[in-house]
Amino acid sequence: LHALDIRDLSAVEPPSTSQSFQSDEKCPFDFLRTVMGCAARAMAHCHANDVRHLDIKPSNILLRPDRVYLADFGISRDVSGQDQTTTDGLPGTEKWRAPELYSSHGSSMQLSDMYSLGLVYMNIATVLYNVRLAEFDDALKYSSAASREDQLRIREDKIRKHLDKLTAHALVTPPFMFTYEGQETVRPRPVVKLISHMVATDPRKR
Repeated sequence: LHALDIRDLSAVEPPSTSQSFQSDEKCPFDFLRTVMGCAARAMAHCHANDVRHLDIKPSNILLRPDRVYLADFGISRDVSGQDQTTTDGLPGTEKWRAPELYSSHGSSMQLSDMYSLGLVYMNIATVLYNVRLAEFDDALKYSSAASREDQLRIREDKIRKHLDKLTAHALVTPPFMFTYEGQETVRPRPVVKLISHMVATDPRKR
């Protein structure tokens, strides 16, 4: 936190009678919300320039006090001048991989990136809305004893249940609403709804 110049720790330290959410210092939750917007802009820039990342995950999002970087383009694809913007095979990291990548019909690399970023957002929302990270990790785990089809179905069910829990927790977390020019722009329910669209099982609904 010190390396990111985050000095207001009142939101993450044990509460005290003097605790206030009006500090002028940057706090961890403000920074995490900033990461959401910056990561989206980075991905949009890649896609606008015909690059598909294919391995979006928290460890590939590098942080500085005033910058957020999308990193590790080792398996990314340049699709400029190509008719084919889908991929076969299994790029990326299993935990953050879109379900359609397990299909034999190929999938849109752009929509697969969107799914992975949605999981990153869900990871952030888990922290913002005070749900245990162990529950997030459990939602993304695959059942080793099931067939691949059942694994995907079970995981998608767990993700939906986790999103429902985030919604319930978000509604009782008013200090962390996002405002811009006096208008509330990222209320808890829309953030979770955005994530639910990004991680939709059907790529066409993202």
